[in-house]
Amino acid sequence: MSWKSTSLPLSELTGGSMRKALVDDRPILLLRRTDALFAFQGRCPHEGGVLANGTLERDRVICPLHGAAFAIPGGTLLTDPDGIAPPSGDVPSLTSYPARVTSGTVEVDLG
Repeated sequence: MSWKSTSLPLSELTGGSMRKALVDDRPILLLRRTDALFAFQGRCPHEGGVLANGTLERDRVICPLHGAAFAIPGGTLLTDPDGIAPPSGDVPSLTSYPARVTSGTVEVDLG
């Protein structure tokens, strides 16, 4: 595993919130639900919308540009920007990364 620091203290990522981080020049979406921590690619695979600027609704992240919805956990595409459920749509799911906390700071494994 190749753990990398996001430089984000866990204390700045409250339950039910999302934040953008840059790790090795790669945008990462970090989100926290209750006691679970998740990390995904930071931009929507449809047209590159910054997912941290989107909406977190219970078990999904919604892209701010066109409304594609992705499942939490896992990053699976739920509906594409036209509201089409897979497998008919053509938007891929989000890449997810393992996340952990070390010495109070969030780290991700980019593989």
